[in-house]
Amino acid sequence: MSDEQPSTSSSKDSITEKSSEKPGDEQMIDPFIDFECHICKMKEKCLFGELKVADGSYDSPVYFMRDPFKPPSRDRIKKPFLDEFLILGAPCSVCSQPVCMSDGCSLFFGANFCAPCVSRERRRFPSQLIRGIITKSEAKQHNTV
Repeated sequence: MSDEQPSTSSSKDSITEKSSEKPGDEQMIDPFIDFECHICKMKEKCLFGELKVADGSYDSPVYFMRDPFKPPSRDRIKKPFLDEFLILGAPCSVCSQPVCMSDGCSLFFGANFCAPCVSRERRRFPSQLIRGIITKSEAKQHNTV
C-alpha cells in the first residue's frame, strides 16, 4: 500500500499574486483546492488535510468543507463539531487517487479504497463488503459507456 499524499495544489494555483505589489503587502493564500472524484467526476472546491474537531477527528487526510446548510457558530472561541462539516472524500490507500464517499465509488475498511482497487483486490476483502460496491461500480461504468 502506498503512503503517498496527493498534491494539494501548485504554488501558482494557491497564491493570488498582485501585479502592482507594494513593499510590505502580503500575498494571500487560498486554502481551497479543487477536488474531483476519479470515478464519478464529482467536482467541488474544498479543504484537504486532517480534520480535528471538538468531538472527534479523522486519522488520515480527507477532503472536507463546512456544511453549507448549517449556519456557522457565532461563538468564535468554541471549537467546531464533526456535524458542522461534510466529508467529500479521501485518497485511495492503494492508488492515492481522490475518491468520493459514494457507495459506488469507495469502500472504507480500516482505510479508504476506490472501487477499481476493491474490484482488482477483491480476494483481500470480506465478500459481504465488496458485493455491493462492485455491483454499483460496474453499473456506473456500464451507464457511462
